[in-house]
Order: sequence, then C-alpha cells, then structure tokens
Amino acid sequence: MPFSGIDHGVDDRVATITLNRPDRRNALTFTMREELLEAFDLADADADADVRAAHGRAGRAPDMVEGVTAFLEKREAGFPMKVSKDLPPSVPFRPENPYGG
Repeated sequence: MPFSGIDHGVDDRVATITLNRPDRRNALTFTMREELLEAFDLADADADADVRAAHGRAGRAPDMVEGVTAFLEKREAGFPMKVSKDLPPSVPFRPENPYGG
C-alpha cells in the first residue's frame, strides 16, 4: 500500500516505518497519523515481521512543535480527534542522526 507521508517495509524480520516529510523536519500531520496507524496494523498482521521500528527521514528528530500546533489548531476548530492510545506503546523511535544535522 503506498503512503504519502510515511514509508513502510519489512527487511530481515524488522518492520520499519519511516516518517517521510524531511522538508518539515518530519512534523506529524493528520494524514501521517492515519498512515502510521495503518502501517502498525500491517506490521502486526505480517508474519515475517518480529520487530517494529520507526524513524524519521533526513536524520532529524520530528519537529514536535509544528506537529502539536497543527493538532491543537484542528482541535480548537472542533475537529474530532482519536485518542493517541491507538498508537502501539512499545515502538522505538530512532532518528538517523539524533544530534541533528
């Protein structure tokens, strides 16, 4: 399944989910959130994937301020939000370069 804001694949029994919005430091959008939930479901259903890992393209951690701001703006406008408990609790997030760059 092609996604617009993330990449998903399984290699060597590891399901990798990559935030793919490097021009915005991988700030999470509503579309990306829905794609993440779908990708985690795909990883759960994949018998070839024993481990799930998530990371961001471009070697930088997500821009949490931009992502949170977008969610708050939608919430203030009355946009119905799902509770973040839908996301799996034990998926490590690994920036390609945790020190920026």
